[in-house]
Amino acid sequence: WVNRRVDRQALAKRFFTQRESELVLADPGSGRFFQIWTRKEAVLKTNGVGLRVPLDSFEVLTDDVSPEAIGRPLRLRTEVRTDEYTVSWAVPTECADQSVSWVTSDQDDWLQQVEDAL
Repeated sequence: WVNRRVDRQALAKRFFTQRESELVLADPGSGRFFQIWTRKEAVLKTNGVGLRVPLDSFEVLTDDVSPEAIGRPLRLRTEVRTDEYTVSWAVPTECADQSVSWVTSDQDDWLQQVEDAL
């Protein structure tokens, strides 16, 4: 969820690499901050390291993340679902060719739609 009241510039300066921070500062109204933030979250969660790895120790500007920074090569994807939601996911490169499907529905029929998609 995109919270517009977050001081994106200050967070970018503190937690992002210099190049990532410069991109956010160059266009502060864009969704670039949330794209970078969600990509960093995806990398950390995929590797199960949480915030023990400093966010500025690796860069997520490309779809491939350096193994030196986080332990194994990953492939990243980001999708801006609406003006308020950005989602990113990371997978080991050996699984990168797997497909991702989105299922949207109201609360009453979500299970049936998931079963139908499988």
